[in-house]
Amino acid sequence: MSAANFVPWEAFVRRYGPLAALGLSLLCVSLWTISAAAQDAEQNQGSSTLQAQINQHEQKLASARSTARFPDQVVELNTLCSLYRQVGKRQQALDDCNQALQMETLGGNHLGQAISLNMLGRVYTDLGQEQKALGLLNQALPLWREVKNRPGEALTLTNIGRVYNNLGQREDALKYLNQAMPIWREVNNAAGEASALDLIGTAYSYMGHGPEALDNYNKALPLWRDAKERTGEALTLGNIAIVYDFLGEEERSLQFYNQALTAWRETGNRAGEARALNFMGKVYSNLNQKDKALDLYNQALTIWKVVSDPSGEALALNDIGRAYADQGQNQKALDFYNQALPLWRQSGNRRGEAVTLTNTGRADSSLGQLTEALAVDYQSLTLWRAVEDRRGEAFALSSIGNIYSRMGQQQLALPIKMAALSLAKDGADPEIQGGIETSLMTDFRAQNLPEEAIFFGLQAVNSYQQIRKNITGLDQDLQAGFAQSKSSTYRALAELLVQSDRLAEAEQVLDLLKEQELKEVVRGASDSAEAKVEPVALTAAQQKAQGELATPEKESIALTELSAEYATLQAKATRTSDETAHMKDLETKIEAQNADVSDFFKKTLYPDLAKQTSAQDANALLSKEKSEVSRLQNTLMELGPHVIGIRLLLGDQNAYAIVVTPLAREKFQLKATPAELRRKVLQVRDDLRNPSSDPKPHLAELYAMVVAPFETELKALEKNEQDKEHVPTLLWSLDGAMRYLPMAALYDGQHYMAERFNNTLFTPESYGHMTTSADLNKSGLRVLAMGLSKSYGGLPALPGVIPELDAVVHDPAVPESHGPIDGVLLPNERFTYAALQMELGAGTTFPVVHIASHFVLESGSGDEPYLMLGGNSSGDPQGYQLTLSKLEDSTISFHGTHLLTLSACSTAKGDVAEDGMEMDSLGMIAQQKDAEAVMATLWDVNDASTSQIMSDFYARWVKTPADGKAEALRQAQLALMRGSATAPHPASGASATTAQASASAARDANYSHPFYWAPFVLIGNYQ
Repeated sequence: MSAANFVPWEAFVRRYGPLAALGLSLLCVSLWTISAAAQDAEQNQGSSTLQAQINQHEQKLASARSTARFPDQVVELNTLCSLYRQVGKRQQALDDCNQALQMETLGGNHLGQAISLNMLGRVYTDLGQEQKALGLLNQALPLWREVKNRPGEALTLTNIGRVYNNLGQREDALKYLNQAMPIWREVNNAAGEASALDLIGTAYSYMGHGPEALDNYNKALPLWRDAKERTGEALTLGNIAIVYDFLGEEERSLQFYNQALTAWRETGNRAGEARALNFMGKVYSNLNQKDKALDLYNQALTIWKVVSDPSGEALALNDIGRAYADQGQNQKALDFYNQALPLWRQSGNRRGEAVTLTNTGRADSSLGQLTEALAVDYQSLTLWRAVEDRRGEAFALSSIGNIYSRMGQQQLALPIKMAALSLAKDGADPEIQGGIETSLMTDFRAQNLPEEAIFFGLQAVNSYQQIRKNITGLDQDLQAGFAQSKSSTYRALAELLVQSDRLAEAEQVLDLLKEQELKEVVRGASDSAEAKVEPVALTAAQQKAQGELATPEKESIALTELSAEYATLQAKATRTSDETAHMKDLETKIEAQNADVSDFFKKTLYPDLAKQTSAQDANALLSKEKSEVSRLQNTLMELGPHVIGIRLLLGDQNAYAIVVTPLAREKFQLKATPAELRRKVLQVRDDLRNPSSDPKPHLAELYAMVVAPFETELKALEKNEQDKEHVPTLLWSLDGAMRYLPMAALYDGQHYMAERFNNTLFTPESYGHMTTSADLNKSGLRVLAMGLSKSYGGLPALPGVIPELDAVVHDPAVPESHGPIDGVLLPNERFTYAALQMELGAGTTFPVVHIASHFVLESGSGDEPYLMLGGNSSGDPQGYQLTLSKLEDSTISFHGTHLLTLSACSTAKGDVAEDGMEMDSLGMIAQQKDAEAVMATLWDVNDASTSQIMSDFYARWVKTPADGKAEALRQAQLALMRGSATAPHPASGASATTAQASASAARDANYSHPFYWAPFVLIGNYQ
């Protein structure tokens, strides 16, 4: 911009007069204050008040036009642009701003141009047209600098940061927002500074840096309050709620949403209220409380209609449709999507239209309406390209490719998926990238091309490994498309590797599978150093193939552009002769480019990967297989020759066991399909939970399915055991529904497994703990024993808990306690979260922690498993739900704890829908928090037998610690099974009479059924 076109402020005053200058100055201040203080908080007043203002300023504009007062016209047009934006009439806002900009440009008024360009940028951001917005804001920025208007410069820098946030370019967003921050401070504008801090928090939030996001939001809140900007405060409260939702802390999320909702209502901001209701609905939807979500969406919809905001109305209708789709009611979902689409179009919000079209295609596809889905996905692809959203474009291409796969048209699916993959890589979006690579793995597996399937499966797993926690940069509106379990990718890859006898890699992927399952059960589960498993390394051939993929990926992008153009013409009811001729030309080009992509795979990728299966390379792979020592094998080397590891894998069509020794691995295909195993497991589980049943026939059938295939290896292990007083140890890594059963209860026709072996579970978190032996000294051994005998939070009372705790601990302050270990007893209202933090905080250690309470498994609900406590900071009849996320994020540490026992009640709510994933979660989190071993229960246990077995277990362990925890548990189980329970060993000062009476009662009862002795499982260190 030349100096000749620059009109300084003094010249503006001379040209238009002091009143016009004052009006423009006030407008400038007003607009940047509105934008900085509540840029996303529309309708700062009720819609009727805003409409009255619009009417007033329309009259003023008409008056200014009638008398040709150009400065006044500019002021009124810019004011109306802001007001129309606030009521959602964005096309009218654009018209007014463009008129103002045209007049300011003709007059050479740079200040006025900067105001209009900035406002236009905000309107285009509202419309989802971020690139258009960015271009306008980049025009405004040098104008503010030329007129030396620092607040305006800060405002535009802030808006540019907002645009980059919306584009997913977080580093660029932070760059501009950090430039704005010192200027807002320089001009002492608290609201502007708060706005920038809020956007910085948003950038960190979507980068997966929750603590940094919360730090910036918490800095913004007092600034909003100092500026008396209640709408800005409400905006930040809502953003804090989003972070807590990402972190899996739904309770805290809803608390902040409710605070935001109160603020919006206090200010009469109906649009803010509606938006908060929409987001609260998404939290409840994630919690699987669909009815509550629908109620909130409908409340929001009513408000959007009242304030006449078509974009907001479309948003609510879209969310209602998604809620019905999540419930499998896809036809009903389509009804709401079809209501939303014309509203998006009416408001000019092309991005919103693209989102709803994407959801429409997904619903059509779920209904098997593939042709309709394909047409809709091509429409959404066009829109994603128009708004220059590469993530949305990648998602649409992936959906189109999946439809072609389902149609059996792999020659069309492959190049489209390759184009999607290229876009996902360019956007550094591992969520979408992993989903596309998973679909390619599935396609190649269906074509019986295992090496190609493994190649893309490895890529998918390594993509998912990049995702920190379960927070992604993927837009929430698109995230549902990739919400399916990522663990299925790991399992499918592991099955392919096992089938290909690549057991070393399979072992690593099975460990990664456990970690991924934990993330899916425990939202916000961290990647601790102990739990971290390195991504799977690619072979030389795979690395070469990976480097060569760039060529077909780029070619495929050009091909998809031709395909989209062809699909647009094909969708027309009638076509001109020129269009028909153009379609034929496109057909020729598409066929040629399809052939190029196909040739790459046939002539380059397939031969590269096939080298691995040649004789020479097969021998190299075999040598590599033998030389690669897994973490499990390293652990077994330290544990000695009387221990082996057994990994179970329930794949898609087949189930396998991998038997692992320090020097070898061997796979065994189980004698049942995964579906057959699941049915048998649930049948056996019902038997085990019913003490009047005869479980042995079904347990024997399950033994034949699962254990019999490697019976020879087990007998060889037993034969090698020189010490006849002890038995070998089996370390089990279970999969799928098998996790609902204790391996100790399987029956070989003559003996339970508990009679032949110590049976211990392990997870990836166990490796660092299994090789350490507890140096037990009874005089220094202390137990922290806690539990609930009363009803809390609506859960049943557990009357046997107090006798159980009395039989475990001897607390001098509780005369009735008579356990074998001295310690502290905290029952009922004393068993609070605050007490747990104090007793297990920094600098405090208990070698044994024993908890007798409900551990609630919310199978299929979307909720996390939780441990019921007697209150938060003090006793509370509602109790306190300590979810595994809260435990993981807390200061509670089990450092120095040799054993954490959860004995009383594993309460399952709902049917089995998580495929056993939740059963591993407690042990994994506890071991991440440094517990060496965890003892848990698999079903609701009997009070009397539990008290007996716990007392007997601790007495045996303390008396002969060298035998180990697993042997002490096994002997206590055998004592119940055979009716030979020994008397507990009372602590000094405890009542021996009470202990003897308890043992006598146990012997009189018949506890031989596995219901009584089998639910107790040991995880981790068995020594």
